[in-house]
Amino acid sequence: MNLVNKENIAALVLCGGKSERMGQDKCFINYHGQPQVFHLVGLLQSFVGEVFISCNEQQAIKIAANYHKIVDQQRFANKGPLTGLLSAMAQHPHKHWLIIACDYPLLNHEDVQQLLTAFYENKDTVVFINKAGFMEPLIAVYHHKDVVALKETHEQYHNSLSAFLKENKSITLLPNNPSHIESIDAPQQVVSIKKLLG
Repeated sequence: MNLVNKENIAALVLCGGKSERMGQDKCFINYHGQPQVFHLVGLLQSFVGEVFISCNEQQAIKIAANYHKIVDQQRFANKGPLTGLLSAMAQHPHKHWLIIACDYPLLNHEDVQQLLTAFYENKDTVVFINKAGFMEPLIAVYHHKDVVALKETHEQYHNSLSAFLKENKSITLLPNNPSHIESIDAPQQVVSIKKLLG
């Protein structure tokens, strides 16, 4: 299979926002023997040229200097997940972006491989859809051609990544393991996932 150059794809681990429902910062929850953000960095390193952590200034203080960080830019502030993606694209506008949020602790190597294989085959933005048929825009690969379109969407009328993906007729993909892309947003869910993982 003729693959897109690995060096042209970067990964972005989204630390997320205030995590008010969770009561603690989701990116630092330990599911796999280390904080989730660092687990995801390790998971993604074998797939792409560089892995970056998208974070705010408070989170950046808690992340060691040896990790590549992209701190939210003020001009994109308070736009939800779009803040992190636009900040990353502003720094590296010609990269394709593999986006994984910290909310998905069951996501594994096979799931990432499935997503990237679809991207390589279609050479277009690819996003997982969940069991209910809804897009999961925080588990996706964004083609660099969508940089301009994303900025226009942000500037003109709304900040919804799902709306952007629908309007641009992005490729949707049902995961081989649908349970792996369920977002974990509440303390009781954390307890259940930790039991499941042993």
